[in-house]
Amino acid sequence: MVAHRRHHFLLKTFCFCAIIVTIFPEKAFAIAGKCSACKAVSAELQEALNKENKQRNHIDMRGRLDSKGQRYGKLIPYSVSEQRYLELVEDFCETSRVPDYQLSKADASRNETEDSWYKAPKGTVRGAQAKTEQREIQTYCERVMEEVEEELQTLLYEEKLNETNVEQYVCYELSPQCVSKAEWKKMKKDRKEGMDRHTGKYDTATMKEL
Repeated sequence: MVAHRRHHFLLKTFCFCAIIVTIFPEKAFAIAGKCSACKAVSAELQEALNKENKQRNHIDMRGRLDSKGQRYGKLIPYSVSEQRYLELVEDFCETSRVPDYQLSKADASRNETEDSWYKAPKGTVRGAQAKTEQREIQTYCERVMEEVEEELQTLLYEEKLNETNVEQYVCYELSPQCVSKAEWKKMKKDRKEGMDRHTGKYDTATMKEL
């Protein structure tokens, strides 16, 4: 009987949490120092992008043979390949230094109005509170990356990401992490109007726009 009641309680709790996340998605997405957290994620993504091997060989899709025994197919530049995107973002939030960031509460005596995130030295994230913050920013990172995934991939294929602009795209243009919703919607509208001639969809075999 006790086990049955416990199961019923857990089921109700799970359903309640699911409803909260559905009705209040922004609350589920919330994190202290949101803009600073986004800039931390962007900084690590920027670093990963800048450390890439720019001289990688083309992706060889010539896996078939014609009637003369000659290989045929496509050679896709690595810079606009799906493989490059996957290598850049797969497990990024876990394997980058994003989990090393810790929260610094705003200090009114120094005229600070917002909490901020800073990168702690490697191996120094210890203690229960630090571990909690580590999980928070890693979860936040995963949510942001999921939100901007498709548009980020398109930017990579269009070779629009450079050595300095990841933060601008991720935190301002693709997701309203550092601007108000109204500003973001206007930016998104302006950007869409400027891209109406593009489909934003690519053939993964040739990387040509559909």
